[in-house]
Amino acid sequence: MFNSRICGIPCQIKVTSYSPAVAGRTWGRYEDCYPDEPEEFDFDVYDRRGRRAKWLERKIRDEDFDKVLADYLSERGSSNEP
Repeated sequence: MFNSRICGIPCQIKVTSYSPAVAGRTWGRYEDCYPDEPEEFDFDVYDRRGRRAKWLERKIRDEDFDKVLADYLSERGSSNEP
């Protein structure tokens, strides 16, 4: 879990799954080609006391999602955990 903000409201984030983007292959034999795979990121939102905050999840905007993802990648990079 790590701290973040959604709509300016402090919260805690628990990542449930993350898969980085994978570049596809579009050259070579047809059998060896495959499309790009987009980055996937899912998480649950908790209040500062550690209680699930579904009401806050419903407020997530695109910019909030991007910030939580950036916070996760920053946190993950500093802790060296997968």
